Amino acid sequence: MSATLEQHREAIGPELPGTDVIRAIRALLIWAVLASLVYTALTHATEGICPGGFDGSGGFIDADGGPTDTAPTCLTVSLLPSPIVYGIIGGTIIGVLSVILRRASSQVRALRFISRARWIVCGVALVSILVAQLWFAQLDVTNWDGGPIDVLFPFPFASGSVEISPLHD
Repeated sequence: MSATLEQHREAIGPELPGTDVIRAIRALLIWAVLASLVYTALTHATEGICPGGFDGSGGFIDADGGPTDTAPTCLTVSLLPSPIVYGIIGGTIIGVLSVILRRASSQVRALRFISRARWIVCGVALVSILVAQLWFAQLDVTNWDGGPIDVLFPFPFASGSVEISPLHD
């Protein structure tokens, strides 16, 4: 370390004022990123069915096992993360920083606000994962008859897609 830097450190003290708040904000950001990654990883799921298939000679068979000239249709329901959950996590971080600037009269209060925001971020991710997975566990595509299907996804906790396509090899 240079002599000038050492003199400067001695003049201001051992730590920068507000270091604890900065560390807490850094920890909040790390928790938010980890919560988002876990949410992303645990809200991806797919379930599908193809009633029918191929016979031994390469032709198509329907759901009852009878030969058919047309390819049977397949249903795929995919569970995906919701952009709204990411927005809530990001909004919580921006919101707590705004609240700290407006209402925190001390470092202790600022740290309390940040701690609450961390619980909110983790809670939103956890509740969204649980709701999405419970919804997906209740999904039953085995009774699909090959026609159109309406699927109501667990908005705003997760989103998804429904794809109906012909069977292909």
